[in-house]
Amino acid sequence: CIRDRLEGADSPGWAVFSHNSQLVTVIEMNGSDPGVWDVNTGKLLRRFEGHGLALCMASFSPVDDRIVTGGMARCIVWNARTGEQHKLEGFSGYTSSCRFSFDGRFVLTGSSDNICRIWSADSGELITTLQGHTGRIRDVRFSPDESRIVSWATDDQIIVWDTAKPKANLMISRRGPSRPLQARWTIDSKNIVTAWADGSIEIWRGARSEGLPVFSRNRQEFKRQFDDWRDQVIR
Repeated sequence: CIRDRLEGADSPGWAVFSHNSQLVTVIEMNGSDPGVWDVNTGKLLRRFEGHGLALCMASFSPVDDRIVTGGMARCIVWNARTGEQHKLEGFSGYTSSCRFSFDGRFVLTGSSDNICRIWSADSGELITTLQGHTGRIRDVRFSPDESRIVSWATDDQIIVWDTAKPKANLMISRRGPSRPLQARWTIDSKNIVTAWADGSIEIWRGARSEGLPVFSRNRQEFKRQFDDWRDQVIR
């Protein structure tokens, strides 16, 4: 087993790999300017100066070497090889989630102003806004076929959006103390799998919930610590 240490990475964080596993960026808990490393050598290729404030989220494009990063009042699309960048402008609040579409043409963001937004990944132009949450957005994801979006927020609700119509067509909510920890699409884009703080995992087909057996009631310690840290940073 051969282990390489990433040069210049001085604090713990969350690693994100490129689509071809040749590059890696790290959301360093004590850092603000994101860096990109060569996975094979561990060498730092470049740091992207200009982010300025705490980095909260980073995601590689599924088709090339671009990265989108989000943080306090800042969201930027970078080219990991050339360093070229453009800022996504026209929103308020902190960017808590930012992800590319599966074809790399669009960027989806969620922020502390309770709004999800879709941008052109090439030009940075704002395409549309998705409004319906009453709490800070925690995460956003395109479906694999890019026909829909799922978002979840601190209002303890999960919303499914139709990308062709910027209007919510399904709202998933839970009563009681449990809050959503994650929402993921199945590969065929037909179902959503949700995980909740009480340890339950469910599959949602259309507007109907089918409860599955509880797989585990033990929350991952690192996931909890990272969530707590991110909550403090973007509060």
